[in-house]
Amino acid sequence: MHSALAAALPIVALGPEQTARLAAGMTARLAATVREVPQLLPYEAGLRQAFDALAGTRGLTVPAQRIHGDLHLGQTLRTADGSWALIDFEGEPARPLADRRRPEPAVRDVAGILRSFDYAARSHRPFAPAWADACRAAFCSGYAATTGRDPREDPVLLRAYETDKAVYEARYESRHRPDWLHVPMAAIRRLAAPASPPSGHRPGSSDKASPSSAGTHTHDTPSLVAAWNALSNKS
Repeated sequence: MHSALAAALPIVALGPEQTARLAAGMTARLAATVREVPQLLPYEAGLRQAFDALAGTRGLTVPAQRIHGDLHLGQTLRTADGSWALIDFEGEPARPLADRRRPEPAVRDVAGILRSFDYAARSHRPFAPAWADACRAAFCSGYAATTGRDPREDPVLLRAYETDKAVYEARYESRHRPDWLHVPMAAIRRLAAPASPPSGHRPGSSDKASPSSAGTHTHDTPSLVAAWNALSNKS
């Protein structure tokens, strides 16, 4: 999907000032959410560290392009022939149209999918964290094999976007589904801890797994399907 969008629409490079503004927006959203969701207050300082780290990446440029903008498992369809399609490219409906059309780092979509695996795992009883971790690793490896860019190779950017997404989820669940607030709160606790290797990445491994679930219409992804079937068949 990202490769197709990049081929059809312009790619830009976010310089240090633009990246700092990006981080400032994330910090502002965190502060606003803490005021609305007090459960985040004990973790605010730890969460802010992810955005401070992004703002501190001076001298680096970050590629940005048109992205999906609201990517999660609910936006995927598995077709009759076993391939996959993505739907609903209008972005997050709550955001202004100008924001949704603005180029952003593709890792924002990646973070949305990684968070979605956590939601899927936590909807099952008992909770299956190993399944979520396996899916996260398989997706990142497949994304790297398809695009040539492994999102885990920029842990500062990935952590910032995962944190921003978890903060958004906390506000959404607090407003609309309080019984689900525990799902983003589990991620909040993890992300507020001191930075560590990104989830799903095995230091020293080759990261050469072959699933390819990043395209708008790709072939079947055996390891993800096997993981999903394993989760569905657990008693």
